[in-house]
Amino acid sequence: VIAAVQSETQNAVKHADQGEVLVKHGVELVEKAGQSLLQINAGAQQTNNVIENIASAAAQGSEDSQQINSQIDKISQMAKDRAEISEQISQTAEQLALLSGRLKTTVDKFQV
Repeated sequence: VIAAVQSETQNAVKHADQGEVLVKHGVELVEKAGQSLLQINAGAQQTNNVIENIASAAAQGSEDSQQINSQIDKISQMAKDRAEISEQISQTAEQLALLSGRLKTTVDKFQV
C-alpha cells in the first residue's frame, strides 16, 4: 500500500513538474504575444499618423487650388474690365477725332 501511495505521489509530482513546464512555456508564449501586440499597435499608430499627414496635405493642396482658381477668376475679370475700358477709350478717341474734324472745318470757315 505504501509503495502504491509512493508511486502515485511520484506520478503526481512528475505530472506537476510537467504542468509547471507547460505553464512556463504558456507564460513565455503570452509574453511574446503581448510584445507582438505592442509592435502591432505601434505600427498601427505610425500608419494612422501617415494617413493623417496625407489627409492634411491633401486638404492643404485643395485649399491652395481653390485660392489659385479664385486668383485666376479675379485676373480674368480684370482682363474683361480692361477690355471694356479699352473699348470705351477707343470710342472716345473716335468721337474726339470727329469733333476735331468738325472744329477744324469750323475754324477753316472763319479763316476764309
